[in-house]
Amino acid sequence: IPGRNLWQNSVGGMGAPLFVVATIGLMNRGARGWASAVTIVVAGAILTLGPAVELGPVRLFPLPWEWLSRVVPGFNVQRHTFFPATVMRIGLTLLVGHGTAWLARRARQRPAWRAVGLTLSLLLLAFYARPLDAAKVVPVATGASVPAVYRWLADHGEGKPLLELPTNPGVDAIYQYLSVYHWLPLHNGTFSYPPAGYAAANAAAADVLGPGAAADAFLATVPVTWVLVHGDLMPPAEFERITLA
Repeated sequence: IPGRNLWQNSVGGMGAPLFVVATIGLMNRGARGWASAVTIVVAGAILTLGPAVELGPVRLFPLPWEWLSRVVPGFNVQRHTFFPATVMRIGLTLLVGHGTAWLARRARQRPAWRAVGLTLSLLLLAFYARPLDAAKVVPVATGASVPAVYRWLADHGEGKPLLELPTNPGVDAIYQYLSVYHWLPLHNGTFSYPPAGYAAANAAAADVLGPGAAADAFLATVPVTWVLVHGDLMPPAEFERITLA
């Protein structure tokens, strides 16, 4: 989602007070290194948008990321926009310096700008001292705590593809971890930029246990052999529909 990527990696990544100071830095035109800082921010921001702008299922137009992934060896191994986001934040950090310098000059000239600088400084200190949210530690299944079905698949799966239901990014990550116990090809995946057609296939995944026509249509796209249903992770109505099919 390009807009969300841009927001999370600018305001979300730096915090509002620093981002405001970086924006003020845009007014420090003519200072040494200002043009380089702006160029770094613009380049990082464009790449942070990802490979294309899409509106639902409609691909509006490609972005430089897609071209670079075709011509730069190794560029396409990125599974997220962390690298360009880091580039953009480097540029924003440079603009924070320019913004601070601009405020310092104005503060020497007018009391109003001293008040602005003081307010931003207090906000920065307040945000810096704010305690982080407590991390939630989640146990990971190992050894005997791994569900027995995965051991069974390791012994009887015969290397055939597996689909696990339900499918969503949260549980798909767990399925991927547990796949190291059976090593079967797995439909469920989590990544930032899925291959073409994956979203539609994922939405129709439950059809594999439905009427013949629906199942045949899904299997024509995703030829899985094994289907593992986690009933306790599904809404009761959905689980009942699958088990009655």
